[in-house]
Formats: sequence, structure tokens, C-alpha cells
Amino acid sequence: MENKQLKVNILGIDLILKYKENPEYLQEIVNYFKNKIDEIRENRITNDPLKISIMAGLDITAEIIKNQNKSENTFDVEQSPIDLSLITQRMIKKIDKGLT
Repeated sequence: MENKQLKVNILGIDLILKYKENPEYLQEIVNYFKNKIDEIRENRITNDPLKISIMAGLDITAEIIKNQNKSENTFDVEQSPIDLSLITQRMIKKIDKGLT
């Protein structure tokens, strides 16, 4: 697949991004990053472009890790060695206790 280019301006710096993905997808990524930058600017933490970009990157990284941790804590029926019938029986007993 041929490399394409997208010219963007982030914090006053012109960048040429090379990509193989769909251009709308790359633009969505750029827009998300710019929105993070705007959030940091609104909080007036700093005016230094380097610090703003680092803080935006850290914020996005924190979101990614938080989402990974959430997905690791979800119950996957297919991969779980836990006996589902036992869990169901325990839940029914708790519900019965709550109703009486």
C-alpha cells in the first residue's frame, strides 16, 4: 500500500504525517490530540508548547491504560475457568435472601 501524506499544524508547528490508513481515521486522531491540547490550554496550566504536548500525551496514555484495565476486569465467559452454574446459584441465593 502506498504511503500518503497529511499536513497538520499542532501548536504552531507544521507536520507532515505519512500514513497508510484511511485519511479520515488519521484526521480523527489529530483532532483528538488537538482537543486534548485545548483542554490543557483551557486549564491554563502552561503556555509552553512542549509541556502542553507532553501533558496531552500523558493524558491520552492514562486513558488508554485505564481502558485496558477496565477490559481486563471484564468477565469473559469463553475464557473463564470459573463454574458459571456455581456463580448463578450463589446469586440466586443472595437474591432470595434479599426478597425474604
